[in-house]
Amino acid sequence: MDQQSLLEKILESTTSNKEAVDSMKTDVGSLKDDMSGVKTDVRSLKDDMSGVKTDVRSLKDDMSGVQETVEFVKDNAAAKVDVETVVSEAKDEIITQVDGFISLHNKLETELVALQSKYERLEEQMQQIAKHVQLELS
Repeated sequence: MDQQSLLEKILESTTSNKEAVDSMKTDVGSLKDDMSGVKTDVRSLKDDMSGVKTDVRSLKDDMSGVQETVEFVKDNAAAKVDVETVVSEAKDEIITQVDGFISLHNKLETELVALQSKYERLEEQMQQIAKHVQLELS
């Protein structure tokens, strides 16, 4: 091969390589633009995550308050069994008091009947004495 044809081949190869390099430059420029878009998207996601973090902190604080309320209710609320026991004891005490009142009422009624009977006997005896002494009672 002569020098001229060798130079032509080198020129062709160089031209081909230059076209490949130009194509690569275009591809790199396109990738650079795409990376710039990705960076923008990442920044946007970072900003969105900051808002999400704030919302999560707020929810955490709210849940802490709810948990404190639940613990307070759990510690201070009477259990159903406790309420039933208190109601049952109060019911028993009321029944005992009512039974005592009824018993007292029955005693008083018996006393009243006894006093009425005694009064009637005394009145009858007084009538007999008045009749015996010939005294008129009004």
